[in-house]
Amino acid sequence: MNLIGQADDQSIIENHFIDSLTVLPLLQCHQNDRLLDIGSGAGFPGLVLQLACPALKVTLVEPRRKRAAFLNHICRTMKIPAATVLSIRIHENDTLFSSAHGPFPWITSRAVANIKEFLALAAPLCSDGSRVICMKGPQADREVEEWLKSENHHKFTLQEIRRFRLPYTQAVRNLLVFRRNL
Repeated sequence: MNLIGQADDQSIIENHFIDSLTVLPLLQCHQNDRLLDIGSGAGFPGLVLQLACPALKVTLVEPRRKRAAFLNHICRTMKIPAATVLSIRIHENDTLFSSAHGPFPWITSRAVANIKEFLALAAPLCSDGSRVICMKGPQADREVEEWLKSENHHKFTLQEIRRFRLPYTQAVRNLLVFRRNL
């Protein structure tokens, strides 16, 4: 289905599975805790996190039908009842989606948009205290600076930045954890 670029097995494991699992220590994984993964693609990080933490109820949002069909197939094949796949596109100020599915205590994305745009998209899907985890590469600091200059930066507090390198390639990764302020 050509869901990810061609690469050797080690690169796929590192760039997709290990990278997704870096979010796991941030989650509390309590029974019925909910995570919204926007722009799931082939299931990274949302599906990987659900498999690593079966108590987590994950909603995978993927607007491209081919990828959403793949995610549905994987969920059926692997019997993953705690994952819901929605083939839709979420828009800024999407009150319809928010009232039908939200709010979510945890929201994540991987390579969906810059921080400023993604937080604007996520804001109506949060309750007070919700956490938004943005998975970013080496440009994270520049994106944070842009977000701080935006007029809506007061809606979130940057709680934590976890910086690390992937084990084989030493590629830079940043997990930025934002807390929703109402």
